[in-house]
Amino acid sequence: MNNSILVLPNDIFISNKENKYLFLNPNVPDWLVVNNNAAYILKQCNGKNSINDILQQLSELGNKEIESETRDLLTQAQNHSIITLEKADNLNKCRSCKTESVPLKQSLQIVHLKLTNGCNLRCKYCYAKSGRNSNILNFEELTQLASDVSSLSHSVEYVLSGGEPLLHPHCLDFAELVKNKGNAAHLLSNGTLINETNVARIVECCDLIKISLDGANEETHSFTRGANNFLKVTRAIDLLNKHNANVLIAMTVTRHNLHEIPKLVGRYGSQLTFQPFFHAGRGNAHTDLALTGKEYYDALYLTAGVSPMGAVDRILFHARTRGIFKCAIGDSEISISQNGDVFPCQMLEDPLFLAGNIFETSLKDIYNKSTVLKEVCQLDVNNIKGCESCPVKLICGGACRARTYHENGQINISGHFCEYERLAYINGIFDSVTIG
Repeated sequence: MNNSILVLPNDIFISNKENKYLFLNPNVPDWLVVNNNAAYILKQCNGKNSINDILQQLSELGNKEIESETRDLLTQAQNHSIITLEKADNLNKCRSCKTESVPLKQSLQIVHLKLTNGCNLRCKYCYAKSGRNSNILNFEELTQLASDVSSLSHSVEYVLSGGEPLLHPHCLDFAELVKNKGNAAHLLSNGTLINETNVARIVECCDLIKISLDGANEETHSFTRGANNFLKVTRAIDLLNKHNANVLIAMTVTRHNLHEIPKLVGRYGSQLTFQPFFHAGRGNAHTDLALTGKEYYDALYLTAGVSPMGAVDRILFHARTRGIFKCAIGDSEISISQNGDVFPCQMLEDPLFLAGNIFETSLKDIYNKSTVLKEVCQLDVNNIKGCESCPVKLICGGACRARTYHENGQINISGHFCEYERLAYINGIFDSVTIG
């Protein structure tokens, strides 16, 4: 082994931050974060040096006491797919560390159900363009839908949304129904209809309640969501917390409200979640509110107590050595509209992505046979233009396809906002490692 040639493949991504160096193999994915001295040693793995050569160089530099540490470092780097040990005649085969992996179709896990497109608010950026009137599925149809979903998956997470889902007369009846069948029910609400009369039932039948709040005061919140509902929303949140509900507060971050992130963090702490402004629906008329990927990252990163990628540690753990190839659209997640139309994602309710209608074709056949769903399921980092050169491609899984579609009009290319994922994951790796 001492005479084997050490190779740092050409496609290893290297970055440094605050005296830390990241060596990332984007094709595995796996990584190593080291100090300056260790980075110098790894950079000597240039396809010309053996372990003995590197040890000799260190000795000539006056570092005679670190043979054991160097061997440990090189072993660790090899274990994390950062370097390879090769014989000289095999060098042409190891200049890169690409793995040929094909993502498997995931089972259905999330059903995003738009109970109504009616809403009592008129948010400036509503992707669904929710209005006063809407078709709805009646309770008998919802019951049949739950049965159809059960034929595809024994347990799913139903995300009940709208419009405002609480405007549907059987919203909570349906939540109780699916929960009694062993599923989870999540409620996405603007909060204005939650009160003392219904709060106990909501808490009982909903595993998670997500409330939208866009500012720390009436002026900021009302700018995007309409006047005179800030107090209703905050009272609803307080009421839910009083009943020990599992509550998240969703802030859509825009150029108008980003300065209030610290205030909302101070009030709600870890209950606060973030999402960027989308170029969709009514949002297309207010693109001046949109942030760049870097602006969005900085707005979160520079706020104490906020992680720019909320569950970054969990995501990194899940992605490491296994890879994430795509977002959930079309296989582990589908969206069903208030008139029975099925789409691969709640943010892709465009005729181009209509997979079928449950009143014309069985949900099982739509899910298993729809050409639309098959096409989006095949869309992964291996065939998204722009992903091939990205160091975090198998960590972010190509990011949100719906966001890219609304940004560029195409679903199979990476977008400008991808800068956010690159910053969040690369810095997330750096921040997860302490070097003494």
